[in-house]
Amino acid sequence: MFIYIDSTTGAVLGAAEKDVLNFPGATIIERSVVPPDIMQRKYDFTTGDLVLDADKMLEEAKTLRVEYLRSMYEQEITSNVAYMNTEFQADEYSQDLITKTLTAAGGTLPADFFWLDAFNNPVPMTYADLQGLAATILQRGQAAFAKYQDLKAQVLAATTLEAVEAIFW
Repeated sequence: MFIYIDSTTGAVLGAAEKDVLNFPGATIIERSVVPPDIMQRKYDFTTGDLVLDADKMLEEAKTLRVEYLRSMYEQEITSNVAYMNTEFQADEYSQDLITKTLTAAGGTLPADFFWLDAFNNPVPMTYADLQGLAATILQRGQAAFAKYQDLKAQVLAATTLEAVEAIFW
C-alpha cells in the first residue's frame, strides 16, 4: 500500500494500493499493513511511524459535534409546541402556514376559525390566539438558537477531545 505524506507537516494526504495518486511534492511511503484510521494519522519523519494526529482528530470531533448540535437544534425548533392546553405542530410547513394565515387575515379571523392541533383536533382560535401560537413557536426557536450558539461556541473553543465529547444538547 502506498501512503502519500505532506512533506512539510507529515499529514496523510491519501493511500492507494498502487502508486497512482498525484500529490506533487508528497513523500511516498510503502507499508504492507495500513491502519483503518490512516487519514487520522500523520507521519513522524524522525521515527518513521504513522502516529495519531491529535489535531486532526480534534477538528474532526468538533465538526461531528457541531453537526450533532445542529441536528438537535433543528429537531427542537420543529417539534410540537405546547399552547392552549394542547400541542401544535411547529414544523417548517406549519410555521409557514401560520405566517401566511396571519398575513392574509389582516388582523381578523372568521368567528368560526379553528386551527388543528397535533392530534388533528380543531381548536377554536381568534387572531390573537393564532398570534400567541406564532409567538410561542418564535420564543422557543429563539431559546433553542441561543442554546445552539452557546454550545457551538463551547465546541469550537474546546482544546481536547474529552472537552468536545462532554458537550451535549
